[in-house]
Parts: sequence; structure tokens; C-alpha cells
Amino acid sequence: DSSTTVSEAVMEVSRKIDLTTHYEFGLFEVNERLRYELPLSPTDKICDLKARWEKKGIDDSTLLFKKRYFFDPRNFEKLNVSHDPIALDILFYQTFKDILAGKLPVNCVESIYFASLYLQIVYDECDKSQTKPTGQKISPFSFVNIKRIEMFVPHQFASKYSPDDLIDAIRKMYKHTHLSKEKSSDVKILYLKTAQNLPLFGSSVWTVKSNFKEGFEDEIWFAISATGIRILKPYCRDVT
Repeated sequence: DSSTTVSEAVMEVSRKIDLTTHYEFGLFEVNERLRYELPLSPTDKICDLKARWEKKGIDDSTLLFKKRYFFDPRNFEKLNVSHDPIALDILFYQTFKDILAGKLPVNCVESIYFASLYLQIVYDECDKSQTKPTGQKISPFSFVNIKRIEMFVPHQFASKYSPDDLIDAIRKMYKHTHLSKEKSSDVKILYLKTAQNLPLFGSSVWTVKSNFKEGFEDEIWFAISATGIRILKPYCRDVT
């Protein structure tokens, strides 16, 4: 329907995927080339957005359905994912993508730890009974290799360190943290609980041009969350 609003679209998507906490989610307008991700108002009409794209000649923007509201990002129970597997999946992949993209900054050791948890999830969700022609079971380490390294760690580390060193570190961390009896959903919960300790978890981050003459980069981040507003350098791990 050409008159469908964002709120109606969110409700319909939530209904189709059996998401119960639809009120915490929203639609975002995303354009990787132009480097923006904008939350849409519940009253915006999808047809008006598409008309604006056509008028400006934009053909590479997309709509992204994701968690929008974090009422208490440090309280895991208030994330409302423990008893909603759909919400858990969405928030996990949202957090995973933000870490890879640098929107949720981590240090190198943290990135290796998150990569080891992600490897457990990927391996658990594949068909473990699948075997090689030799009859051997597929190793979890077959999922991480030089060509796939940027699927596991942020670009700044993938470009700074040797892929072989990163892969070796992920393998060692995997062996140290592997939860052999846990399901992928349990590992996703551990992943999110660990991510909650990151300073910008649950924040909406905006990249803006800086008009300050001294002490700031040309671009700065506004990080807005339930706990307040922070101004910081882009991709900065340490927040004061």
C-alpha cells in the first residue's frame, strides 16, 4: 500500500517473523556509499521515502529493520531477548555488524574474543553431521581463513596484523572459550552480555562535521543513549 507508514511496516514485519517486542524496533534508511544510517519516524510514509530517492537519483539506499530503543543498556533483562529468540537473533547480528564496522569500538583482544564466540555460533548453526569425503567431520576452523578474516575482526585489525596471526589468535581463543555443551542461542546471550561492557553499547552514534578550531577531528561522533550524550573521536574505544 502506497500509504503505508513506517509504524505500520514495523508492525507487519514483526507479525511475520513472530517478534513480540516490536515497540523497541524501527526502520532505518541506510546508504553505505554516502555513509549514513538514519532512523525513520513512525509516521513517515514508505512511498514518500522512495519518491525522495528517485528525485535525488539515489538507487543504492536500503531499509534496515533493527532494534532502536535501549531503555537500560546495562540491564540485560531489559534488553528483552532472553525469552524471545527472534529479538535475540536480531540484536546479536546487529551488535556483531556494529563491531565489525567499528560503530561499536573494541580493542584487538576484545575483537579476538568476539570472533571466537562468533565462530562457535557459526559452527553450531551449520550442519555438524556434514562430513568431508574422507568421512571426517568438518572442523570449526574451516570457517575462518585468510579470505574470510574480515568477517570475523574489524577492518582496522585485519589490515594492521597478519591474517595468519589473527587466525591463530582466534583458534587459541576458541579452544580457551569453547562452550561444548551450549547451544548457539546461549553463546549469543554470552556475546551480548560481554558487549554490554563496551562503552557505546546501546548508543545511537551520529557522525557530524566539527566546527571546533582546536582539539577535535574534522568529524566527531555524537553518541546518544539512555545514560546521556557523549562527544568523542570516531572509532574511539575509550570513552570518558
